[in-house]
Amino acid sequence: MCRVIIGMLMFASVLSSPLHAEPQSEKVSSLAQHFSAGAPPGESDMGGEAEIDAGYSLLRAAEEDNRRLLALCIMGTAILALAFVLSILNKRGASPESIVAGSGLVLVIFATVLVATLAKSDQQLTAPIGILGAIAGYLFGKTAKGTEADQKPEKAGST
Repeated sequence: MCRVIIGMLMFASVLSSPLHAEPQSEKVSSLAQHFSAGAPPGESDMGGEAEIDAGYSLLRAAEEDNRRLLALCIMGTAILALAFVLSILNKRGASPESIVAGSGLVLVIFATVLVATLAKSDQQLTAPIGILGAIAGYLFGKTAKGTEADQKPEKAGST
């Protein structure tokens, strides 16, 4: 119980801490000036576009911070869900196969959600989702075959 409380406190401290310092517009504008100084002469007239670029870079930084925070929340929820499932299975005295299937399914589900959250385009989703689907299908099939095999000898022996 003490480990769970310590883990939850550590997770809460990670979520409550700022992920980065707020970018200052002075740093962004000086960076834009630095890049425009090294640009070819025809492209150095940015005028009002520099302000738009600075706003866009701030938006992209905030988007990446939100993505990182969401990924941390998903991982924390996965750990809590896994601990919950394993504690329930432990109380019931489940077989090792049930423990592997239960923990595997929880991890596959949260891994799929994490991959879908972190992917920036649809093309990045095809291979990981296919692999995770194959693992989930294997675990579901293994669990279903195990319960069918346990039930068939009982029915055959009772008739």
